[in-house]
Amino acid sequence: MAAGGGPIPPGPTPQVTAVGRRDTPTATPAPRPAPRRRHRRRLAAPNFLVHRTADDVLLILPVSGGSRRPPRAAPPRKRRRREEEGEEEEGGEEEAAAGPQSAWGSRLPPEILVRIFQAAVEQEGAVPFLCRVARVCRLWCAAAAEPRLWRRVSLGGCWGEPTPGRPPHTQRKVLGTVRWLAESRFSLLQEFVLCGWKSHVGFVLQALGERCPLLGSLALRRCGGVPAQPLACLPPRCPRLHRLELRHCQVEPSAVAAFLGAAGPRLRQLCLSCGPRLGTVLAALASGCCPDLRLLELDTALGGTGPPLPLPVERLQAACPHLQVLRLLNLSWTARGSRRADPPGFPRLEELSLAGAGGVGVGDEVLRRLLRASGRLRLLDLRGCTRVTPRALLELPCDDLEQLYLGLPCGAEELPRLTEGSAELAWKWRRSLRELDLAGRSFGQQDLARAMAAFGPGSPLRSLNLAGTKVTPGALSALLPACRHLAYLNLSSCRHLPRGTKRPHRGCREVRRCLRVLAGRPPDEENPDEDPPEPDAPDEPLRRPEA
Repeated sequence: MAAGGGPIPPGPTPQVTAVGRRDTPTATPAPRPAPRRRHRRRLAAPNFLVHRTADDVLLILPVSGGSRRPPRAAPPRKRRRREEEGEEEEGGEEEAAAGPQSAWGSRLPPEILVRIFQAAVEQEGAVPFLCRVARVCRLWCAAAAEPRLWRRVSLGGCWGEPTPGRPPHTQRKVLGTVRWLAESRFSLLQEFVLCGWKSHVGFVLQALGERCPLLGSLALRRCGGVPAQPLACLPPRCPRLHRLELRHCQVEPSAVAAFLGAAGPRLRQLCLSCGPRLGTVLAALASGCCPDLRLLELDTALGGTGPPLPLPVERLQAACPHLQVLRLLNLSWTARGSRRADPPGFPRLEELSLAGAGGVGVGDEVLRRLLRASGRLRLLDLRGCTRVTPRALLELPCDDLEQLYLGLPCGAEELPRLTEGSAELAWKWRRSLRELDLAGRSFGQQDLARAMAAFGPGSPLRSLNLAGTKVTPGALSALLPACRHLAYLNLSSCRHLPRGTKRPHRGCREVRRCLRVLAGRPPDEENPDEDPPEPDAPDEPLRRPEA
């Protein structure tokens, strides 16, 4: 009750603190509204970067993490007007520039994109480059489907080689992919390489025969189980097929002979590496089944065993009159056949390579039978042919030989000791010789000195291999003012040279520095009369034989 005895009016309930004191009643404040957040629109980063090459060609590359579909162009953002300060919103120019870039991937003309893909395909190959870029967007997928980009295709062993951890349905998926490529991409296919397939080779050959009428070159490398029937059915279905390459493949020689019988009149290049069972193939070639053959390469694995392969030299010359390149690499063979009174020879032969361990049986007489009419010869590779003497080389009818390889394995005791002959060879081809290999030859010091003196001013010599020879510093000093374009000099294991120079020297500058050291002059001396104006790599690369 109140002091006057009356009732207590209703009111707010008083609050009691911890010490028991009664506080003044207060009203509960109303909650404040949450501040309104201003959402800024984030511009999507461009999915492509534009680069310029030295030839001013635009290359559009996908950025990691970008979406596969072409992004939509963001609406232009309204700029804030700051009339008082005269400032613009930061990043306005960047946003204006980022807008068009995000749509370049979808607005680029397909013709330009196909040309860009074509430049990349020439360097990296069609597979897997085109398969990857086709997953970027619809425009890239349509450009990657252009048949002219699929003219040269190479499939590696990761596609068809069965592995223990690979399920069977993966094999069926791979074969389905190959069939789909043959049906939708290989209509203009011209060159095809299959490497490392241990199975399903016949399926691939059958697909090529059904869908690739323009196929001109077929290469099978390290493939197993090459069937005879699909290989023999390719020539009728591919009328432009003119090149066959079988390297270290499991194929019967009879299947190759059947292929030559079907495609022989138009076959121009044949590369075989099928072991020592090549007698059937050589018999088919000598019978005249390939009259227009231009390149013949027979190879076998190093250290192969078996009897020497009989090579009918005269019959092969009569059957292949247009032969330009003949390579018998690592092959043990002997010249067989009747010696005609007037053999035709190889009048158009430009390259002869007999390199390898099998060249031991090649002598002067065999070399004369092979090159008696080869006046156009440019490259002669006799590395490992221990029985060929310089006298037989001087009798050759070719006067413009550019590359001569006579290197022998160093340290062999059974090699013939020839102390003279290098000088005559150098003087005969001093005006045309660009590469000379005398490694391991036992020519004398005086003979090598006369050979080095043959290369006078204006000599085109660019590569010289004297590893394991008796060359002296005085003989090499004659090359300093003469061979201005010498870019390779191998002086390994030369006992008569000082330390620090007995190694390969690459590049014009390094070769000139080595020759100055051998001549007793400062290595960094500059002489415009001796140094070439451009001491870099040669103007055009030389073609080196494959040993």
